[in-house]
Amino acid sequence: MKRSASSKNGVLLIEIVIAAAVFSVCLAVAASVFGIAARELKYSENLSAAQQAAASIAESYKGGADIYSIKNDFADCGFSLNLSESREGAVALLSITVSDAEYEYIRLTCARRDDYE
Repeated sequence: MKRSASSKNGVLLIEIVIAAAVFSVCLAVAASVFGIAARELKYSENLSAAQQAAASIAESYKGGADIYSIKNDFADCGFSLNLSESREGAVALLSITVSDAEYEYIRLTCARRDDYE
């Protein structure tokens, strides 16, 4: 009779160890998923801010601002800005690239007419 009581305790101990092992595996998976989600959230926030900065730069350029004043106005936007200007006849083009050390978030070209008659 005592033998069956100790075997029940042994089974209970094995069940607890198995449950702890399953729980620790689930915890490891959840921790990695939360890490990935945090990284994606940061990228999403930076992408949104980069899109807003690029749209503001494009609107400033279309409004008549020159490239040097745009660089000064957006120097503290938190991103690396690459602005290059070119011309095709009466149309001035501004290529805008917004990036940081890890990603290039957005690249666009905006145009404005320079010959108002």
